[in-house]
Amino acid sequence: MGLATPTQSPPPLTLRSCGSLAVQVAIQMLRDDIIRKFHNRRNRSERAVLQYVCRRYGLHFQRVRFPQAREAVRQGRAVVAIFTLSSPGWDKFGEFFSTHRRGVLCRKHMRAGRGDDGDDSEGYADSSRDGHVVTYIKDDDRYMTLMNSWGPDFGDRGFFKIAGPWVLSELVPMEFFDIFWYEDDLSKQAQRSFRRLHRRM
Repeated sequence: MGLATPTQSPPPLTLRSCGSLAVQVAIQMLRDDIIRKFHNRRNRSERAVLQYVCRRYGLHFQRVRFPQAREAVRQGRAVVAIFTLSSPGWDKFGEFFSTHRRGVLCRKHMRAGRGDDGDDSEGYADSSRDGHVVTYIKDDDRYMTLMNSWGPDFGDRGFFKIAGPWVLSELVPMEFFDIFWYEDDLSKQAQRSFRRLHRRM
């Protein structure tokens, strides 16, 4: 049908390719649009945000497991990632990235100070919990890079790294939504640009 379906990935835009900057800029524009539209709305659903963006930009989304999310990112697509932390979990998250801006957050950093027995649930049962949506944009074998929406003062100029999805799966597993497109959904001009770009890769 087109070049990209949930089971058939688009031709990869790698970080070495001439298209990588365009992909980064496009992701930034989408993020800024979402923040403008939704940042003052409480209790907004992640699916509502995804549906808005996909309708507006001719995209599609599909919930996927981590291996499929990783493959999509390695092929140059944006993946929305959602995680939920308790209040103490958010404290640990914030403390780590305020002192280790370019560091890689690991499970041990999230467990620090929980007590000698290492029980993940201790003190967390009655905690308030908050979810957060970020964009999973880069992956290598050692860590995932995620783009936050808190501006350049957070982490490494608005980006942060974690060792894997288990690090932020304190209360519930991290969720992933692959953002993809069909070539047929693109304008004729966009289709020509898309083909030219991938002929040069």
